[in-house]
Amino acid sequence: MSESARRYNKFHRLITLIKPKVLVRLTYPSIYPGTEESLRHVSVIISYLEGEGNKGLWFQSFQARGAPFYWLILTKYVPKDDLSKRWFHIVGSNDPSHLLAGVSVNGFEFIRGAEELLRQKILPLSYSENFKYGTFGSVKAKVLNWF
Repeated sequence: MSESARRYNKFHRLITLIKPKVLVRLTYPSIYPGTEESLRHVSVIISYLEGEGNKGLWFQSFQARGAPFYWLILTKYVPKDDLSKRWFHIVGSNDPSHLLAGVSVNGFEFIRGAEELLRQKILPLSYSENFKYGTFGSVKAKVLNWF
């Protein structure tokens, strides 16, 4: 089995276990933190999501400009306005455009949407040596690396 097939199967098993319905993207404004601080930020937002009964997966990658960003796949819908305000305060950017554009929330159909997410977003990111992911909610949360 190829490395690509192994990665796909691993993520597919995780996504099938969780059965997510919502895709969230968290980004940073023009001034952004290093990896460790950004992992603390996402940990805070994940604690909030767990408190709301959510579970899911998170994936960290980096934009071309070097800024970290996160994909979260969740089992329950979260209002974008609420999540945007929380992320804005956690990050502490004080940049009004970040409040408006720092979070995206999209629902998707589990089977088709999860397959598309895996093929188009997650697998291409997973080949970066900086790629990290983890689980949260009723699945034990931890940081996982490929390397």
